[in-house]
Amino acid sequence: EALKTTYQDELNQIDAIMLAHMDKKHPLAIKIAHHLLKGGKRFRALLLIHIAHLLGAQGAQARLLASIVELIHAATLLHDDVIDEADERRGNDTANSLFGNSASVMLGDYMFANAAELITRTDNIQVVKNFAATLMMMVRGELNQDVTVFEYSEDVQRYLDRITGKTASLFATCAEGGALVCGAPADQVEAMRIYGLRLGIAFQIVDDILDVEG
Repeated sequence: EALKTTYQDELNQIDAIMLAHMDKKHPLAIKIAHHLLKGGKRFRALLLIHIAHLLGAQGAQARLLASIVELIHAATLLHDDVIDEADERRGNDTANSLFGNSASVMLGDYMFANAAELITRTDNIQVVKNFAATLMMMVRGELNQDVTVFEYSEDVQRYLDRITGKTASLFATCAEGGALVCGAPADQVEAMRIYGLRLGIAFQIVDDILDVEG
């Protein structure tokens, strides 16, 4: 919460960038996007922005990357809720329960497409490669989760591999991206990637425990 307060102005700008790239010709897309953005913690965007600030970059490039991250995360939430047939998220009705599965899936696809277009605006081939690789890892993690959903013999390493793809890979890309926009040396970029990866693994473990205990 302290970080969110510190960077609230930048988070507002990030939300504005995301909403600006929703198709104004389709009011339903705007309506679903506003609903989806309501109440989000923006944890991934905060991670990227905070690292960028720590390493000396404050500006449009970091906000652009953070917007891309949040678009990708929002798209995965839309798809996850459809797959899980979820009715609630963060105490609110899910988009699919309000607007239907088809609209939710299509808007998720549209957000992925927007993110891909925005990535090209960074003019940084390493950032483009990182995000492309991350998207593949995230989808692979989700596929692994669906395939093993009723396999109660899953060992610790398979679990860690799955959540690395599903969740931690995007955290790693956020942290690494925050360093890349600063032009940080390779050792710092790699240190941030590892930090983000481990933070993402810890985040998902806690989230899974809360699912059980809750």
